[in-house]
Amino acid sequence: EYQRRVHGQQEKDEHYKGSWHRYNVKRRAVGLPSMSKEDFDLKMKRLKEASAEKLAVVFKCDLCSKKFKSEGMMRQHLVTKKHKLNVKKKLSMDSNAGSTVGSESGDIIPAKR
Repeated sequence: EYQRRVHGQQEKDEHYKGSWHRYNVKRRAVGLPSMSKEDFDLKMKRLKEASAEKLAVVFKCDLCSKKFKSEGMMRQHLVTKKHKLNVKKKLSMDSNAGSTVGSESGDIIPAKR
């Protein structure tokens, strides 16, 4: 249960400005029980780790030399005029050089940092 003893005014002010206090106020507003400081800290640690994992994935268009943080942004890029123009340039360069490589596959593969 959320029972915190606050002694001095400065300590009280710091507590009320803290994210743990705000989180518990919002929980109580929707009828949920308060969360202990230990549980709150553990929850914040897990959220931080999950968001760090999410940011680790980067999508890259080598043709246009662009990086994207989400698959959706990459998909949007693949249908832009600029990307399609770069694909045509690449295809014409490959055909002029006699290469059989060079097609617009549209495959989305996460890039390694």
